[in-house]
Amino acid sequence: MTSTPRLAFDSSALFRDRYHIAPDERPGALGALLAGTARAIEVVAVPSAAALERREPHLELASAARNGETQLTRLYVVPHRSYTSDRRIDAVLARDAAAGIDARLTYVGDIVSELESGTVGLDFMVCDDEIVAGWDHRRNHLWISRVRADLTRALELVSRISSVDSAAPSRSSDTVDEPLAESAALSDHVAGTLCSSHCFWYHSMWQYLRLLGLLSGPAWHAQFYVRALRELEERTDEPRVLISGCADYSMFAHVLAAYDDHTSLACTAVDLCDTPLLMSRW
Repeated sequence: MTSTPRLAFDSSALFRDRYHIAPDERPGALGALLAGTARAIEVVAVPSAAALERREPHLELASAARNGETQLTRLYVVPHRSYTSDRRIDAVLARDAAAGIDARLTYVGDIVSELESGTVGLDFMVCDDEIVAGWDHRRNHLWISRVRADLTRALELVSRISSVDSAAPSRSSDTVDEPLAESAALSDHVAGTLCSSHCFWYHSMWQYLRLLGLLSGPAWHAQFYVRALRELEERTDEPRVLISGCADYSMFAHVLAAYDDHTSLACTAVDLCDTPLLMSRW
């Protein structure tokens, strides 16, 4: 069994395995790692705005970067595009900017195809494209690795995340924002209460399967739906839309995307089960 190293570790060593750093040793380990790093890119998974405000490891990393001459880029992966207008997120980004950190947001839905497998998760840092450091949340440990699989996977994710322009929604785009990463667990929970035995299996798993890209839905034909609905908007001042049957909030989200600045929209959704109706209200 590989022994757990203490504070003094050689960042230039060819690690054969992950080195795990205990919580009390983490600030010193981060400082030692960044002391020899010219450029670091950190990827941060954001489960919620409140959780991000409490993320002490990232404060430690900012402090360590300030003490050296490391150029630090931070890529926040958020579960919903609305985070781009959240004041708490704005405060975190302002704090990063004050620390000299180049930070921005990426919507998880834009990179979901890259998340099928891997060894580094979505909380890690790449140092000079040679070393990966990540957070083990179960044990509250920092791990450091030069294992080829870890480094390759981390660089692939950084490349994909960096290629996405912004998490902000765009009116000119036909892409509809659906916070599946945030709502799938809620839909599963609601189905356990509202569904009958005939549709529980369907509604409980539907959003998980969509999140994995395994099922077709309105999102696969977003351009068709949004453009067709916008043509209706041009012909009437009071558009009325009926959604006859739905599996979740997806069709309602497409209606809202098409009429996002229309105050006279009347939209009605009907379904035999209350689960998709409640999710649409959500």
